[in-house]
Amino acid sequence: MCPGVNLATAGMATLLASVIQCFDLSVVGPQGKILKGNDAKVSMEERAGLTVPRAHNLICVPVARSSAVPKLFSS
Repeated sequence: MCPGVNLATAGMATLLASVIQCFDLSVVGPQGKILKGNDAKVSMEERAGLTVPRAHNLICVPVARSSAVPKLFSS
């Protein structure tokens, strides 16, 4: 087992919290365009498999929140 697994596990929570706080995640549609409003519906169809995976991959693009940007670059 990797000796840094405990550090990586602790860091993942901080990383995820930072992404959630600083970015809005926009859903990308099948044509590659960012969907907004009522168009941003995620398909929850399933396909056959051992762990019941989604039939269509969920692709999101992080868009920086304007209120969080100055906080990221201030010293």
